[in-house]
Amino acid sequence: MIKKVLLIGVSGQVGRALYNRIGFEYEVYGTYWKKAIPFGRPLNIAEKGEVERSFAEIKPEIVILCGSLTNVELCEEDKTLAELINIVGTRNVVEEAKRHNSKLIFFSTDYIFDGKDGPYSEDALPNPINYYGKTKLLGEEIVKTLPSYLIIRTTGVFSFEENGQNFAMQVIRKGILGEEIQVPSDQIANPILASNLADCVAELIEKEGVYNISGKQVLSRYDFALSIADSFLFDKGLIIPVLTSSLDQKAKRPLNGGLITDKASLELKTKILSVEEGLARMRKRADEEIRDVIHTKIRDYYSLFHRKRFEPGKTKIHFGGRVYGEEELIAGCDSVLDFWLTSGKRTNSFEERFSEYLGVKYTSLVNSGSSANLLAIASLNLPKGSEVITPATTFPTTINPIIQHGLIPVLVDVELERYNPSPLQIEEAISEKTRAIFIPHTLGNPCKMDEIVEIAKRYNLFLIEDACDSLGSQYDGRLVGTFGDLATFSFYPAHHITMGEGGAVVTNNKDLATALYSLRDWGRACVCQPCILTKDPGSICQKRFSVDTEGLPDDYDKRYIYTHIGYNLKATDIQAAIGLVQLERLPQFIKIRKRNFSLLYEGLKDLSDIFILPRQENKADPSWFSFPLTVREGIQRKNIVAFLEKANIETRMLFASNIERQPAYKGIEYRKVSELKNSSLIMKNTFFIGLYPGITEEMIEYILSTIRDWTKKQLYSRNTRFTEKICDKRGQGFKDLMISLSLDPSTP
Repeated sequence: MIKKVLLIGVSGQVGRALYNRIGFEYEVYGTYWKKAIPFGRPLNIAEKGEVERSFAEIKPEIVILCGSLTNVELCEEDKTLAELINIVGTRNVVEEAKRHNSKLIFFSTDYIFDGKDGPYSEDALPNPINYYGKTKLLGEEIVKTLPSYLIIRTTGVFSFEENGQNFAMQVIRKGILGEEIQVPSDQIANPILASNLADCVAELIEKEGVYNISGKQVLSRYDFALSIADSFLFDKGLIIPVLTSSLDQKAKRPLNGGLITDKASLELKTKILSVEEGLARMRKRADEEIRDVIHTKIRDYYSLFHRKRFEPGKTKIHFGGRVYGEEELIAGCDSVLDFWLTSGKRTNSFEERFSEYLGVKYTSLVNSGSSANLLAIASLNLPKGSEVITPATTFPTTINPIIQHGLIPVLVDVELERYNPSPLQIEEAISEKTRAIFIPHTLGNPCKMDEIVEIAKRYNLFLIEDACDSLGSQYDGRLVGTFGDLATFSFYPAHHITMGEGGAVVTNNKDLATALYSLRDWGRACVCQPCILTKDPGSICQKRFSVDTEGLPDDYDKRYIYTHIGYNLKATDIQAAIGLVQLERLPQFIKIRKRNFSLLYEGLKDLSDIFILPRQENKADPSWFSFPLTVREGIQRKNIVAFLEKANIETRMLFASNIERQPAYKGIEYRKVSELKNSSLIMKNTFFIGLYPGITEEMIEYILSTIRDWTKKQLYSRNTRFTEKICDKRGQGFKDLMISLSLDPSTP
């Protein structure tokens, strides 16, 4: 049976720390007085009736009284208020605890001592010198009338609270503002982190009697303030040491204070932290809490400004685009807050996760899919003049690296409907100079990989898959990008996942992976993955000065030894952070792409006299990038494209289509296997529309109805021309003919 705990004062730093610590072990009911919190209920312990009602409703087995008036100056100035809360309030709680047979845990202070010969043990004789200390001592005496109690004496409690008034927060706020703060150098205590105190109390919660729980080190407030400045990296010169007597305080302070914690230390498994350890945890918690605040604001911003509404005909339906939530914004922001601007730990994480998803050994994250293609070709280090087989219907940066490395592209045609080269065409293109095959899975539609892999093996050719459009597509139950020696991917916003710009090259070949990492990173010899200095910039790499390279001094830094003529194609950690979230969404993205493709196909399959619809191989399971349409001969593509664009349905050509006809490639050296008739037809008649996950079923319905509107007009236009010719021959007016057939001549 889980015990019920009434935690009085949950809005304070000790109460909140206890709530977080014991919330899973006990049924905790937190209360607050003036500072409202979402997980608490109001309770003024000075009001006897309120205390009675709380006990009657909750029936707690344990009561923890954290709430009290701890402002030492206010207690001195307003003794009535101090007495009302610290004495009357304590008495009200004690009486109800006695009535309900509840154990009471009471928090007290080293201010019950005079500060002449501290630190003090539990048995030391109290002698308070200010009203706050006197009220807390009277509170202890009232608590001791109970049959079951635990008194926790502590001092100098600190924690990160955005609006908190504990001493550490006062110092931090002054440091942030660059303002001086006067700090007593003659007040001695042993401060403790609130969460460390809560851990200790949770362990002692079933104990009885009096326990001192405070920090490991006894030091002056001034030295504590210097430690705070050290931990939070601000100017120690802002901390001005003064004597307590110079501060003109109304309440006297016990100077040589603090608490001896030997009794608790003997019974605790929890480690009582040093000041440095406590501040390190506080700094970490500060980072978490400030990020939480920022994250909340980002969620609000996303809800207000990133949601979209679809209005048919008014809202543009893009062919592709980023689909994201508040999580991507938060991940990107967290990376910015870390301000590691180049590749770092998030890049390493993405590479590991992407390799796991594909089931490959090595991933090199780069700044774009085009860079991925460039690296893939560069890593092969083929002799100039070697031939690389690639389709004519392509994207420019698939063929560009072939040309840029002095290689000869051999263009093969593609099949209509599939938009990929056939294995037969590829094999016909092989010559004595052929060294590699570089094939894209066009628009996410997998090539016939079993036959192509067999060809590559038979002729001892490298095989590169351009999978930039096809992340998640499968052939024969296997993900594309895992068949060849190398594969490339793109994370541009229109692709299956995005990180803005971004791409990747993957391989299972260690030698190729070494070349990829080197070429990506300026060509340097330092290619360990993951790099220890990237994971922890403060660490020391034992390999940096232990490499013996011919022609270089024996102490030369490996990070400045270059083994390849390389580039700088690295992605940033900000991109990787977004990519990691997107990778989590990929299964759902693939599901929606497949759904949208099916809806479009089913909605257009009866228009095969107008369009050539896309088709896949029998063993293929595409995650389609888009929906390609090729208009039949006699129909002008520009008419339907213009009609769709006017209806705010975005269209695109099939990339470069027949690349040999593009202006940039007029003078290049290349070879082609056929007249590339299909590629030329695609250049003339093919376009595609979107099906990315941002396109809803409502949008699909609008796209289909718009295409049907166009086909009706097209059909009407054809019939009109045909009928007019007949009418002319018969000498009968077109409108008269329509009327005689009981048809409205103005209606298509």
